[in-house]
Amino acid sequence: MDKLAKQQQGMSVTSKPSSTDSERRLANEMRLTAQNSKAELTTELMGEFSKKFAGAPAEAIAYAFDKWRDSSPFFPAISDIRELIAEWRVQQGEAAASKRIAEEMRQEREAREKGETVGYADVLRKFGEIVNRKKLE
Repeated sequence: MDKLAKQQQGMSVTSKPSSTDSERRLANEMRLTAQNSKAELTTELMGEFSKKFAGAPAEAIAYAFDKWRDSSPFFPAISDIRELIAEWRVQQGEAAASKRIAEEMRQEREAREKGETVGYADVLRKFGEIVNRKKLE
C-alpha cells in the first residue's frame, strides 16, 4: 500500500509499503534463528523468505521458527519452514474440529435435557417397535 509523504515541494507517493504483523514476525523470527544458529542473515535471504511466506499467519511463522530452533542448531531452508507451517495448519484444523464437535455435543446434551431431541438409539428402538407392530398386523 502506498503512503503519502510530505516533502518540501508538496505531496508525493513513497514506494515503501507498511509491514504487516506477519512480516514483522517473520523478520524477528529469522533474526532470532540466525543468531541461534550463528548464521549470517542476508537481505536477499530475508526477501526470499518474505516472498514465500507473505500470506502466512504470524502465529504459524512463530510456531515454525520456534519448533525449528528447538530441534536444529542450523538455519532452516524455506522447505523446512513450509513443512512446519503446514503442520501448524493441520493442528489448527484438528483443534477447530475438536472444538466444533465439543460444542455440538454440548448443544445436543442441552437439547436432550430439555426433551427437544431424540438420540440415535431412541430412533432405532422406535423403528423396531414400528416394524414389530406392522408384523403383528
